Amino acid sequence: MIEKGLVPSAEADSKHLDAMMDWHPSTVLGSSQAAHSRRTGITLIGIGIGLSLMLYVLGTGRVSGAGVLLVALGIAFLVNAIFETRSERRDPK
Repeated sequence: MIEKGLVPSAEADSKHLDAMMDWHPSTVLGSSQAAHSRRTGITLIGIGIGLSLMLYVLGTGRVSGAGVLLVALGIAFLVNAIFETRSERRDPK
């Protein structure tokens, strides 16, 4: 049926259809929202430090503005990950 370009009916495999409707990209890696926030925070801190170092080497004068902003956002994501991890331990699903 798929070879002809037709979509199988929902009644053919309802469990698979339900699983696909609940799909979210964060579930592919089997990670939680806390792990996603932790990865985002570490990435933002790295980008902020790298940007600050790049601007310092270029000698543009005000090097701290954009870099410190990104580092602060990264720290906020890390704090968020800590709180999400605590709530997951407290309320298991």
